[in-house]
Amino acid sequence: MNINDSEAVKSLLEQLRSSEAWREVAASASENTPCTVTRIPDIHPEPVAPTGLGGSVASLLSQLKAHTPVSPPAPAPIPPTRHVIPDTAESSSASQLSCQPSHRPISPVQNVKDNKSCTFQQALPLLAQFGDDPGLIDALLKMKNEQDELERRLSTDRFAIQKGYEEKIKIAKTKAAMIGMVLSKHEAEKIADSFKKDLHKFDHEKVLPMWDGLIARQQTQLAEFSIPTMFVSSEKNDRQLQLKIINVLEGILAAKQA
Repeated sequence: MNINDSEAVKSLLEQLRSSEAWREVAASASENTPCTVTRIPDIHPEPVAPTGLGGSVASLLSQLKAHTPVSPPAPAPIPPTRHVIPDTAESSSASQLSCQPSHRPISPVQNVKDNKSCTFQQALPLLAQFGDDPGLIDALLKMKNEQDELERRLSTDRFAIQKGYEEKIKIAKTKAAMIGMVLSKHEAEKIADSFKKDLHKFDHEKVLPMWDGLIARQQTQLAEFSIPTMFVSSEKNDRQLQLKIINVLEGILAAKQA
């Protein structure tokens, strides 16, 4: 028994008081000891050493052993233990996580058909794969020829407009000279303004629509070959990036033709 356990000591003392040996000791003590006034203990009594309490209990136990058996104190409650083994759900999840293979990010080379959002640096290793595609080489040649033809035609039409106004100025000067005068500033500015308006109209009504149509066709054809960054778009940033890609393709084409 733990002598520092007050509850156990109290239980033992109750058993002692109800025993026959206790009554005999108490009776003999009352006959031999004069009546004294018990002093009220101090509010803060000095702590009693455990050895003294243990000695009194030991002497009482020696007298009690022959009369009353001492029942052992109730065992102290076992504190709840934490579960070391995880529950089924957690262990199952952990095993699934440990068994699942790690997914590596798909490189641009592996994901050839979904590369519209490639950067220029990501597109470069992909472009190297297309150098040996004869179908792409033929398509690039046709696109280049079509673009060259359109540029020549538009340039010819623009030059014709310019040539027409040069002819107008020449005629105006000839008329002024026939009457002994020179071409006035007002007449020259009037012809120049008309020339600028016609050029503006030509560029916006013919050149730009035809050029946009050419670019859209090229974007569509290159997208069919899964060329990086190629899709139909009129956004400036998209076209600037696509132009870089086309320059690389032109270099590939030139190397094949050499």
